[in-house]
Amino acid sequence: QIFNDNRFANKRVMYNSANPSVLTRFSATNAALMNARDERRVFIHPKCTVLRNDLINRAYKPGTKEANDSQFVGHMSDALGYGIMLLMPLTLEHTHKPQVHVV
Repeated sequence: QIFNDNRFANKRVMYNSANPSVLTRFSATNAALMNARDERRVFIHPKCTVLRNDLINRAYKPGTKEANDSQFVGHMSDALGYGIMLLMPLTLEHTHKPQVHVV
């Protein structure tokens, strides 16, 4: 759809080849906002009240890893999450190697 929009003619459009899982996208967004080391890589301007409200109210459906969206919650934080996944993908850091015991 974006390729048919003249506003994007001669522009660089970046996108992932596949959508990340909801769990991965939520985790990457949370980590970009503040990770376990209290590092922040994404800052939301106070005037972005719709996005801020969306992030505050976003949650999983009880007992699942499925997003609990409504007509008022989800769209803005999804957009942010897709951008974060593209520009700052979640990577796992292994802090220790598991020990293998041979008997």
